[in-house]
Amino acid sequence: MVAPMIISISGVDCAGKSTQIELLEAHLRQNGKQPQRMWYRPGYSPELDSLRALIRKIRPNAIPTPGDSAQREKTFSNPKLQKRWATAAIWDTLLQYALKLRGLNLIGKTIICDRYLQDALLDLELRFPELNTRQWKSVKRLKSLCPEPDKAFLLMLPHDVFLERLIQKNEPFPDAPEMRERRFLAYQSLASTGNFIVINGDRPIADVQQSIVEALGQ
Repeated sequence: MVAPMIISISGVDCAGKSTQIELLEAHLRQNGKQPQRMWYRPGYSPELDSLRALIRKIRPNAIPTPGDSAQREKTFSNPKLQKRWATAAIWDTLLQYALKLRGLNLIGKTIICDRYLQDALLDLELRFPELNTRQWKSVKRLKSLCPEPDKAFLLMLPHDVFLERLIQKNEPFPDAPEMRERRFLAYQSLASTGNFIVINGDRPIADVQQSIVEALGQ
């Protein structure tokens, strides 16, 4: 029987994470596994999305609508709302990773996490730097309860390639340049922690896939 695994794939935008996950899914299926993909950003689970939709239905102006809007930025400039939102996001992350992900793994599922805990915590830090969420007791508890991946990959790019690919991607609501740089530097810091298998995404797709497969011992 093939043992179930938890595999996380993190990294900078445009490093090819989605492509590599698709290739990895196909490879694992060929080798007897039935992988399940899990994508998550803190505060944006199906459960919280449904709750927000219900609140908007009951109180239309209580929560700003999704998208890049001045009203949304104004709403989230409120420190009390920031703390409530971050608290809800942490509990949501606990539900997704410590409960749902762990449960799937315990019943024999191999899960590929498109982003994982470090990405989630990084998102909170970048969005609400003044809250210092890394020092919250709830975050420390969260880290202790979430399962460790069997393999954690981090896809990186040279800075100039990163910027070039972002331009080519042409997202409708891109990060501001300052946020973009902070995010890139944050992932550079993660790459130096020794907690990831760091892979250069600025290589042919097949070469990147081979590096991942070899690291898995497949």
